[in-house]
Amino acid sequence: MGKETKEKVPEKTPVIGEFELVNLIKVERALHGDLMNDGSMSGGVADKEGDYNNLALLAEYDRIGGYIRDDEGNKVKNGSFWDLKAKKAFAKPQIVRIFQINGEFIEIAEGDKTPKIVEAQKEYDKAKKILKEDKKKDKKPRLVSKKLKV
Repeated sequence: MGKETKEKVPEKTPVIGEFELVNLIKVERALHGDLMNDGSMSGGVADKEGDYNNLALLAEYDRIGGYIRDDEGNKVKNGSFWDLKAKKAFAKPQIVRIFQINGEFIEIAEGDKTPKIVEAQKEYDKAKKILKEDKKKDKKPRLVSKKLKV
């Protein structure tokens, strides 16, 4: 039988800049690497003291397929920090956000103009959240939306 090891997993999801690394187990793998057959660790971006570069952690986490969210809760497409073809981190990350609207996925690269349907969906989600909070507080729903130009 092999030797059993217990890895310490961070207690809350790390946030690097505007990005949240959602899967704690993959964060641990990205930091410290994988356990090899001989009991040693291979890979990982953290040095022996536990120090690491934030962009290197984002790239390694992206490489192993970790789920990344931005500060608004939108999914960031895998491959935004790690170049899958060149098998190395991008010098400048190419952020692509994914939105699901009416069952379809819309990808928007950073710097591209956001389509009006995405903006309308964001407003709808915001209003829905406010109504849900009011319902929890057992209040009379308040007017939450303004007229949208579509």
